[in-house]
Amino acid sequence: MTPTVTWLGHASFKISGTKTIYIDPWKIAKAPHDADIILISHNHYDHFSIFDIERVSKPTSMIFAPASVIDELKRGNPFRPGDHAQGEELSITGIPAYHKNSPVHPKQKDWLGFFISMGGKTIYYAGDTNIIQEMQTIGHTDLMLVPINGIHTLTPKTALKACSIIRPVHAIPYQWGELLGTEAEAQYFVSYARSTKAHLLQPGESFTFG
Repeated sequence: MTPTVTWLGHASFKISGTKTIYIDPWKIAKAPHDADIILISHNHYDHFSIFDIERVSKPTSMIFAPASVIDELKRGNPFRPGDHAQGEELSITGIPAYHKNSPVHPKQKDWLGFFISMGGKTIYYAGDTNIIQEMQTIGHTDLMLVPINGIHTLTPKTALKACSIIRPVHAIPYQWGELLGTEAEAQYFVSYARSTKAHLLQPGESFTFG
């Protein structure tokens, strides 16, 4: 089953396919309790919300997150950059996410982006990151989910540069319109993308691979 990717706002996504995956659920409007897998990139409040994790969780949900998140949550699987989880028609790899010029996103925290392979497609969720050397080894990516607010993350311009390094087939900007980052900045990214086909979603809108 080809996955569908829904932007839930800010840095939160739902990926629906052979499994239902949530990434950094935050401000979830309802309580669907439908998550097979929950991925948490790091423990800042706008990415790690115990309340929202509970709203999407069901008894069999699996959680993968940095050790600092698991220690606070008291359940789940500690996950580090380079770690790999494999299931039927699904694999998840931890990718480093850091900003060497930001004191609040240092590399030594072992915070995460995620590379997901499901339904014959690959999706890279960059997390809170700047351009990092590890991007050169990502490999073929059908969809890159890329932050653009420029505060401890990529800016619209550096997000374009990251796409020129990774060369995903498609890209969706996130982290705009909620705390920091504007729709105009997201539109700039989409308008000037040359190495990828960029898509501007509104919260609640979905992207399905053609």
